[in-house]
Amino acid sequence: FNDLGDGGEVTGTGRTRQQDPSISSLSASSSTQLNITLTAPDNSSSLTYKCTISTTVSGLSTKTVNGTVLQHTVDGLSPYVNYTVECTSSNGEDSCDSSMDTIRMLSDVPSGPPLNVMADTSSTSTTLRWDPPTERDRNGEITGYVVKYKLTTSTSYINELVLQGSENSFTITDLMEGNEYTLSIGAMTVNGTGPNAT
Repeated sequence: FNDLGDGGEVTGTGRTRQQDPSISSLSASSSTQLNITLTAPDNSSSLTYKCTISTTVSGLSTKTVNGTVLQHTVDGLSPYVNYTVECTSSNGEDSCDSSMDTIRMLSDVPSGPPLNVMADTSSTSTTLRWDPPTERDRNGEITGYVVKYKLTTSTSYINELVLQGSENSFTITDLMEGNEYTLSIGAMTVNGTGPNAT
């Protein structure tokens, strides 16, 4: 955990040979940006390097960077997703076997609201029930939920409550009979609160 959030964990397989470029460093500088540093193999003159960044998460595309330099920055990745980085070198004729590492990107604020929000209402109370955001929209571990409620005719909320991330229901009591209320709920990670479902 750091200022930017959870993640940034690197695991190496160490699958390199003498003529392979080795991945000396993988670091997530944000939830969507990855820095790759390679160590050149022996006899490394006139080599071109290719790194492929992929994940098994459905719907996310594979990214590729090429060049003669040993440092690469990859943008547009997804928060808190595990990526596999595989790098090879070529002299224009022969390609080497690859070196491979994996990294989990840093977490971020949820990009989607809680799902299936329902309210069971009596004259003076309301029980709110919900499901977490989709896995793709969580962008990290859900640490809590923020529940707010107000009179529909008011511009300010009466109360704001922070619940544990394991909870999926909450009862609001002491409501005034005959009044209409607006309720909202948003999911939280260590980075902050995402969009509300109302």
